[in-house]
Amino acid sequence: MSREKHRSRPRFHVSPLILLSSLVVLLALEATLGGGAFVGLLLEGALTFVVLASALVIRAQARFLRILLALGVPTVIVGWMVRLGFAPMWLVDVRDGLFAGLLLVVVASMVGSLFRARRITEGTLIQAASMYLLLGIAFAAAYAIIARAIPGAFRAGAGVFQIPPVGRASLTEMLYFSFATFTTLGYGDITPAVPLTRAVAVIEATVGPLYLAIVIARLVAVFTVQRESEDRPGQNDKRDR
Repeated sequence: MSREKHRSRPRFHVSPLILLSSLVVLLALEATLGGGAFVGLLLEGALTFVVLASALVIRAQARFLRILLALGVPTVIVGWMVRLGFAPMWLVDVRDGLFAGLLLVVVASMVGSLFRARRITEGTLIQAASMYLLLGIAFAAAYAIIARAIPGAFRAGAGVFQIPPVGRASLTEMLYFSFATFTTLGYGDITPAVPLTRAVAVIEATVGPLYLAIVIARLVAVFTVQRESEDRPGQNDKRDR
């Protein structure tokens, strides 16, 4: 009996853990490191690793993988060219836009996997956590593009909040604002000041609670069915005795 249970247990795939780890590292680096050329290269390396880890997670889904590669390859190339000074600064907007699209593709792929799942495993829970971080980072990249394109799109306290075209603050401050909005925490120290940023903030503030409600409901439903199916063989054995 124990051997049969061991064989039927789903094998844990390490790729979701690699993706989650890369996202945590990216967020930690953005939050703790200062400026400088070396720090910029380190952050670009972390972003590149997120792209590679994303491809590793969805490698079995050919349709999503093709889209991811179409977005991911130019994301990495443009990012490194801008960071090394081989491309104009305005291309960082292109990089951020491609990166946001890439993250949404990964989320779409994971959502499909979650709703097709018939068992809750460690990988399932790790993917659910990764999707949460992916959405927050994708919105942060969108905010960074808007902040550079529209002067005064955000306000910090009583003044206008502006970010440089490239560098630590270009994504760090927007990550802070994004997750404060995504979790509906809303400190209010950085606020949207134009209709476009307010609209995006409303969308994100709506998506955050809906994500938690839908994903948790799905996980609970699958886990309930899983436990019932696991309990039935035991009940049948007792009846036979």
